[in-house]
Amino acid sequence: MNSRDKGRVPVLAVLPRVLRLALRTIVVFRARSVFIVLAVAFGVAALTVIVAAMEGAGRKAEELADTFGPSAIFVAGGNLMYQPMGNRPRTLTWNDVRRVGSELPGAVAVQPFLLREKMPASGGGRRHLVASVVGTGENYRATWNWPLAEGEDFTAADVQGGAGVCLLGSMVARGLFGSRSPVGDVVVLDRVPLVVRGVLQPRNIVAAGVEQDDRIVLPATTMVRRFNLDRTYLNGIRINFASPEGMDGNAKRVQALLRVLHDRQPGEADDFLVVSPLVVLRFVSFLKGGFGVFLGVTALAALLVGGFILANLFHLSVAERQTEIGMKKAIGATDAAILTQFLAEALYLTTLGAMAGLGLGLVIARMLERLDMLTLRLSPAVFMAAFVAALAVALVFGLQPARRAARMEPVTALKEGA
Repeated sequence: MNSRDKGRVPVLAVLPRVLRLALRTIVVFRARSVFIVLAVAFGVAALTVIVAAMEGAGRKAEELADTFGPSAIFVAGGNLMYQPMGNRPRTLTWNDVRRVGSELPGAVAVQPFLLREKMPASGGGRRHLVASVVGTGENYRATWNWPLAEGEDFTAADVQGGAGVCLLGSMVARGLFGSRSPVGDVVVLDRVPLVVRGVLQPRNIVAAGVEQDDRIVLPATTMVRRFNLDRTYLNGIRINFASPEGMDGNAKRVQALLRVLHDRQPGEADDFLVVSPLVVLRFVSFLKGGFGVFLGVTALAALLVGGFILANLFHLSVAERQTEIGMKKAIGATDAAILTQFLAEALYLTTLGAMAGLGLGLVIARMLERLDMLTLRLSPAVFMAAFVAALAVALVFGLQPARRAARMEPVTALKEGA
């Protein structure tokens, strides 16, 4: 305790009164208070959006990996690392499907993947331009981890005989048949009639700018025969394993086998791309890290701006309130009481700023979520980050002005404030 504070009432004894005075001062200097609250609010809003977006991205990555299939691998022809999407050659063959199915340890299902985009379809008295038409093997829902909302799946006999059957994505089913069930009805896909066997459950996922629910799935053999497709090359291969354990090793074995089948020499780049759930998670983690650093710096800059505004206005406040400070000290206020009052004012203002910023951040995040620009996840970490930031700003930027006020001599303060 300072020598001039001896014999005076301890700050804890007058703490309720000090806190009330701090709150009253905020109301008196309302214009200055509004500036500080807004400055802190913008920084906290940016921080709120970032924390909510990062947590939402993490959840979305887990959902994508689960949707992809935790024990599945997809192989695409060409290599995105070296060739643009539009220029990638089709390098996978039906022979690759047979060899991988017979030679890859642990593989329980190996299915071809054929793809055509933007094909006209009609049914139920309506027309619909289908975003993607997929050809694959039997048991689509198990192989591709995509349950059916109604109906039944392909059979091995459908695939072997090139049957004219199909599964509809939920968007196609709704676009052609509205709310009624299309199972058993006929869909004409680019002049080819197909009987609807089932409807896939909606996923509400957009990949490469394409709604995944806007698709029709049919046996790959039907697609080759009815639409006169290349009988040698495929767009991709789907490989399923019995367990999600050891998927990193499975991916390496798939790569090694396909390099042998495609006669790739040591040092020569792959002419295919192996995608596993681990790759999906690593890619999203990489994106999260990059965006997190960029947005984190932005939020930190906004909080620093709010902090500097608080510090400058508090320094100005101390200069303007010297008479008040001198009178309080003259009638017995301790250095600790003055320090506590100014810190309480800072904490009140930054807490209000945190609350306003949290609300503003959630509104912005909701708007961005509706525009499909991010996935929001509300958790205790969002609220904790907002109030920890507010406390940090109050203590870091409010401490120096508060200490300056507390150290003033009563006579000097009264003289200079007069």
